[in-house]
Order: sequence, then C-alpha cells, then structure tokens
Amino acid sequence: MKRYGHHATTESRAEIIKKQGFKPGIGRAGEGVYFWYKNKYSEILAECWYYNQLAEGSYKNDSNRTYYLLSGEFESKDEEFLNLEDDELKVALTDLAEEKGIDPAKDFKKLPGIYGLLYDEIEKIRGTKLLIIMVRVAIPKPCTKYPISAMGAPLCYIIRDSRLINLV
Repeated sequence: MKRYGHHATTESRAEIIKKQGFKPGIGRAGEGVYFWYKNKYSEILAECWYYNQLAEGSYKNDSNRTYYLLSGEFESKDEEFLNLEDDELKVALTDLAEEKGIDPAKDFKKLPGIYGLLYDEIEKIRGTKLLIIMVRVAIPKPCTKYPISAMGAPLCYIIRDSRLINLV
C-alpha cells in the first residue's frame, strides 16, 4: 500500500537528501526517517517542526537554513506495516518497558530502545521486517495552527528503510 507524508528540513539538507537519500535518525518511537502523515495539517506540522529545530540550534552548521518541505511517497506490503495506535500494542510496549526496569512515564530517553525491542518481537512473530510504522507523536512547540483538541496528537510515519522513500 502506498502512503504519503511531509518532512521539513533546510535547503542545504534537502539538496543532500535529493542526491544521497535520507539518513535515518533516532526519534521518540525508534530509528527511521519521520514523515508527518499527509492530511490538511501535515504541512503546518512540518513547518512547526522545522522552526522548533531551528530554535534549538539543530541547523546551526547548515549553509542555507531556509525552510524546505519535502513530500514523500512510500510503499510496503501489509505485513511490513505496523499501526502503533493499536491499544494492545501500546500495552505491550509499556509492559516491555516495565519488564526492562524502565518507567515509560519518566524515562523518555530510553523509550526509542524499548520501541526497537517491540519491533524486534513483532518481526519474529510475523517473520518479516517492519518497514513503515505509524504512530502518534506530540505536536512540535509552538504550533498553534494545529487543532489538537479536535484532532488529538498528530500521526507520523517512521520509514525504517530510507530506500523506500520516493520524493514527489
């Protein structure tokens, strides 16, 4: 199934991405390339993310820090996709964290590793790699244009194999 999303960065980084592809990073829900689930708010969320990262100094070494929006298309088989919004999976994630002595409400820096362990377990059960994960994440601050009270936390795709990403 094809899925679509938006990813914000600087013009400098966008040029590198266009030539060399994406480099996966570590985010709240594990390693991969994060894209906002494409809907009427995804461009707003991407822009908010960019300005949040700019304010944090993440782009301080970039030669051109101008905002750049990338649109991506990615495809996987159904068994290679995981919707982490399933309540049973969320319970399994917190159980796994507690089993490892991690408090999921406080140990935020350890959560990506717990997500990775959960993905490993699911991959063993399914007998295939998980290539695309869908998960809700916190909105980037400040992002006053996103109607969180109506929409809830926004959806993101985590692309775990950057070769799947086609820029459109």
